Amino acid sequence: MNFEPFELERLLSDWEQTVEFNFAESGVHPVSLGELLELSDIDIKEFLETPLNYPEVNGEASLRKKIAGFYDGAKLENILVTVGASEANYILANTLLKKGDEIAVMQPTYKQFSGAAKIWE
Repeated sequence: MNFEPFELERLLSDWEQTVEFNFAESGVHPVSLGELLELSDIDIKEFLETPLNYPEVNGEASLRKKIAGFYDGAKLENILVTVGASEANYILANTLLKKGDEIAVMQPTYKQFSGAAKIWE
């Protein structure tokens, strides 16, 4: 496989730390864990007792139950929690697309689909 430089990412990397307003960023302005906890009503001692473990691969049942609660008729077994949108989109494309299918991708954008589409060529 030939490596294809990701020009948009390079361009964004050159500017993302120097602009006052970054409308191209999908993340948020960095905050410390302390700042984040100050904004919540979480008991800090209870929070510090949270076990760090390897969860179920389809997401913790308690999280899937909360997500299912947003959708009428959704069942726990039909909810899949992914690491992020890239993983979710890859699963979707890998499930629905087959060799020879065509997709339309907006440009410029993050190369998630246009890069992954080459896998199915």
